[in-house]
Amino acid sequence: MLQISSTGLATGLARGESLLSARLAGLSASGRIFVLPKGTFRISGTTRENGFALANVAVTATSGSGEALTTISGTNGNFALYGVAGVVVLGTKKGGYADSTNQIDVAAHTTVNLSLVPEKPRTDYRGTYTFSVTESYRDHRRAHSLRGWSLWQDRESIPPKSASGPFGWYVSMALSTRRS
Repeated sequence: MLQISSTGLATGLARGESLLSARLAGLSASGRIFVLPKGTFRISGTTRENGFALANVAVTATSGSGEALTTISGTNGNFALYGVAGVVVLGTKKGGYADSTNQIDVAAHTTVNLSLVPEKPRTDYRGTYTFSVTESYRDHRRAHSLRGWSLWQDRESIPPKSASGPFGWYVSMALSTRRS
């Protein structure tokens, strides 16, 4: 989005932002450079459901300066639109969630958090669960059962987690929806 010539002239190729760094004789400096139409700004933020980041949400400026600009939120829910100004209506769209709109007055670079609501209520997983941690080292196996752990979870599924450590240790944890 930013091209630097051999003479040091910076040319904007596409809307966006870049970090520009320069070094000379042991001195250095850096700064964030925005490539935007004159008089416009960046609007950025996070798409969320009940505090959890949501990836792959389409965020579109549906009216105002920058109308029809669209981006998709990343794995951490972050998004950015470049080239908006004034009163802007942002629309959000993701399968399984109600479409929503948010009106934002943009007079400078602005950060907003956009909340999405599921089309149907989430399964309630609250309760007391039992899980086991199995530790293995060579041929020695021991299982440990831990009772009394409470789970407060708003997500639809709970994926198994595993990790291997030094010296052949392997730990695997999975939660089942079977209540104790």
